[in-house]
Amino acid sequence: MTHLRDDDFLDEPYDRPRRPSSGTPSWALALIVVAGASFLVLPCLIVLLLPAVQQAREAARRTQARNTMKQIGLAMHNFHDVNQHFPPGVDADAPVPFLHSWMTDLLPYLDHAPLHAAINQNLPWTDPINHSAFQAVVQTYLNPSVPGSPTDASGYGLAHDAANSRVVSDTKHTSIREITDGTSNMMLAGMVDDGFKPWGDPTNHRDPAQGAGCGPQAFGSPHVGVIYVRMADGSVRTISKTIDPQVMQLLGDPGTGSRCRMRRSDGCPCATATRHRRVDGKCGASAGIRPRS
Repeated sequence: MTHLRDDDFLDEPYDRPRRPSSGTPSWALALIVVAGASFLVLPCLIVLLLPAVQQAREAARRTQARNTMKQIGLAMHNFHDVNQHFPPGVDADAPVPFLHSWMTDLLPYLDHAPLHAAINQNLPWTDPINHSAFQAVVQTYLNPSVPGSPTDASGYGLAHDAANSRVVSDTKHTSIREITDGTSNMMLAGMVDDGFKPWGDPTNHRDPAQGAGCGPQAFGSPHVGVIYVRMADGSVRTISKTIDPQVMQLLGDPGTGSRCRMRRSDGCPCATATRHRRVDGKCGASAGIRPRS
């Protein structure tokens, strides 16, 4: 008879055989489902929300552009208070065109006095001595909706704004008393979206008779359907890009005697009595001019 000894037994505990797993754990399946749903839902959310985000950003850029235009308008009036006329600030009877632009004259009124002081006013803006000063980028003169470089090929800082050549140019300046049609009826300057010139260029002005959005010689804007213009009273108004060039010309002329005052009952589409240009006996608002803001 065989006897078992203690050393015949193993010290390890008995391990019962396990049944093979029937598949992937439930928590893993749930994780896979959630991940798959996320990959499907997120692109859809991006597609739905992206246009709203872009519209909000464009609205913010428009607001910023209007605010900077109002700042420039206020600076022009401050210049007028000191000099009794709008810039340029040189004698209009001088035998040669102005050496510097209306935007250069506005620098001290836009918190850029040091930059203005760095410019030698006795030398043309293109003189090598003035080159470094005019390379400065003045954010107030830029439209945030305009893409591309803020400088030209020569390194000069650009402006996305141009003056009304019938009032402000490289050969003349105008005072408020010369604006016989009223300051709320005449534009001083406006947005441009093509053919940008440096802010130091004395020829940075355009004729409103060229219309709106009609090429590099006309006023325009990167905003859909509209441009912003700065009136002589300092307000900023919205004008349709389809405005009749004749109406633009009337807006740019300081003394045509063609203003009118009409109410809704007279055919004016505005809710309140507002001054507009008369075009062929009709209210200019019907031709694309909106009330001033």
